[in-house]
Amino acid sequence: MADPAGGGGGSLSGNPLHDMRQRKAASRHAQPGAFATPAADAAGADIGAKEKKLGPLIGIMVVGGVALVVAAEKNAWGARERTAGLAALTCVAVVVLFATCPQLPQPLKYHDFADQRCLCCGVPNTADVLSNAPFLLVSAIGLDHILGGTALGALGMGNVLGAPVFADRAVELPLWITFFLGVGLVALGSGYYHWKPDNARLIWDRLPMTIGFMALLAVVLTDTVIEATAEATNATLGVLITLGLASVVWWARYDDLRPYVLVQFYSLFLVPLLLALFPSRYDGANAEIVTALAFCKRSSSLGPFFEPSTKPLRCAQTLARRSRKGWTSRSSS
Repeated sequence: MADPAGGGGGSLSGNPLHDMRQRKAASRHAQPGAFATPAADAAGADIGAKEKKLGPLIGIMVVGGVALVVAAEKNAWGARERTAGLAALTCVAVVVLFATCPQLPQPLKYHDFADQRCLCCGVPNTADVLSNAPFLLVSAIGLDHILGGTALGALGMGNVLGAPVFADRAVELPLWITFFLGVGLVALGSGYYHWKPDNARLIWDRLPMTIGFMALLAVVLTDTVIEATAEATNATLGVLITLGLASVVWWARYDDLRPYVLVQFYSLFLVPLLLALFPSRYDGANAEIVTALAFCKRSSSLGPFFEPSTKPLRCAQTLARRSRKGWTSRSSS
């Protein structure tokens, strides 16, 4: 029987090397166990086209971010000027995204996992489903530690992790509680989605992720820009989480990922930019946060929107470790 990709009936284009590349491209996007097909190859090409549409946004983020940091340092800008520059860059990024990028629907190819094996206990997509379990562990350890470490102490691990350090516990504790709750909810929502992946279940994967992203951004904003009061911090957290959840609702209602791109991609870009523009109240904070973001492969790349990929488990673990061991607070030292 002839190869559906053209391998069994000779060279389709007269260029064997070109046809071989086509077959390889088609096979990468074909379902496991299925023949490579032109439709699968077209799906892969469509995915790549969608990623390229974000090019102007990426350009504005990189060029604008570098220019802002250089201008702030060269002109010795104060906090007000730096905040205004950051707000202007954010507005430009939003305008550029919606002006240059048409509606971004969710490709159904996203749900075709590379490993769809049922390995045990009748659990479909076993590896993907079970890979969410460590999120619950990270969430439980983080929450217990920042709330006093009762469970960890009973297990003899209290001294190993050390006491958390807060410049202002009343201000920062709600942020970290929200973050670790978001991590725990990711385990439940992502496990539910990976059990039987489709767009309807993907909503419950993305909702808790936005809580985690926005809580992390609120932590950095409180540490650098926002006045460190309970009222300002809670208001910031509430606005950010509302925007994050709204981006998922928008996608679910209109099949348009552009607001979600801003929540997931742009918000995490803001974290290192904020650390570069404003001094932290903690010694060593910048290195820890940037290291954690470097491991957020799913969060900081374009792949999450268009192709299935591994979850940012190492990112959650690194952030949990930051909270568990604590930074040295300048105000408390």
